[in-house]
Amino acid sequence: MLHKLMMAMMVLGLVGGMLFFTGCRRDAGRHPDPERIAAKIAERLDLDETQQARLTEIVFALEADLTELHDAEPDPHQMMADMIRSERLDGVALEQLYTAKRETVDQMAEKVIPALVDFHAILTPEQRETLAARIEDHELHRRCRFARR
Repeated sequence: MLHKLMMAMMVLGLVGGMLFFTGCRRDAGRHPDPERIAAKIAERLDLDETQQARLTEIVFALEADLTELHDAEPDPHQMMADMIRSERLDGVALEQLYTAKRETVDQMAEKVIPALVDFHAILTPEQRETLAARIEDHELHRRCRFARR
């Protein structure tokens, strides 16, 4: 069970990193623009027209699936903030929130993993290397930023 959770977190971390590099904005209350995401990935990986068309299909499908999952769940951040504001933190409610979020992450992983496999299949070895280098660079900067605190 822990292995499955760690794998899901790793995959979502990779997707999050990928979305970070593709220019997703954190506009409050908005979902990422799939057209902008696809355009940024295509530009940064120098995709040809066929690859770009397939990537656009993948990103739009994934965005629709993840939006549906995200919209179906209550806002866990607000729920956590409400719990913290209470006089007494309810361990059972906290466990239920964690379990619900873990189930959502598992459902997201079921959508994200096939999308990543499809995306990987359209890339050339050079494009895969470029993407891998960007992921490594992001991790290096993330690690250094937190190490300074």
